[in-house]
Amino acid sequence: MGQVFDSMNDDQKSAFTRKMERLGLSATALTHSDELRTGAARPGPTILSSDPDESHLPPTIVEVRDVAHFKELSGVPDAHYESRKYSDVAFDYPQPLDERRAKIVADSRNQCDLEYQLTDAELGDVRKAAHAYVMGNSAKVQSHEPVINAMLFPTRMAVFAGESIVVTKDNPLIIQGPNPVVLNYASIKVEDGGQIIVKVTADVNAQTFIQQ
Repeated sequence: MGQVFDSMNDDQKSAFTRKMERLGLSATALTHSDELRTGAARPGPTILSSDPDESHLPPTIVEVRDVAHFKELSGVPDAHYESRKYSDVAFDYPQPLDERRAKIVADSRNQCDLEYQLTDAELGDVRKAAHAYVMGNSAKVQSHEPVINAMLFPTRMAVFAGESIVVTKDNPLIIQGPNPVVLNYASIKVEDGGQIIVKVTADVNAQTFIQQ
């Protein structure tokens, strides 16, 4: 590994490695070994996407079985809210489906049928519940777990990992694609006028984040 990795303290190195291991990857399973500088290889945006055909770097694809697996890979552990007393007031925990609607959902034959049976408001609640399950206290939306899994899983997650990213002026970093994206870097620097544009569910991790 390079100079940026070498300059990290032991806690930062450990955090980077733990994130890789949590994703089921080794600490050396890097997308690239050199600095990723937007606009260097080609002028304009640098795209990191879960769609390999549009991504400027090949993603590492991780299969995600269900929402509990997604939380395990890239969410916030429930223990943070239960024992560490983190606040979860920012999350919208929708009310569970009533028994009649829950039975309709349970009897749905496939994802298309399920989406047809749910109202727009209920579909919105499922998406809110999925976000709250992964990032908040999953116990508060446990009743939504079957419908979340039926609608949104299994899925894939794209991982990009490396030593450093430098986002330059007029050459934004765009994170997009049909599936969630995870970035795990030792350093991310956004130069004056640089932009990171996120168009998909993304988990961006950097041991050092600098905005000039």
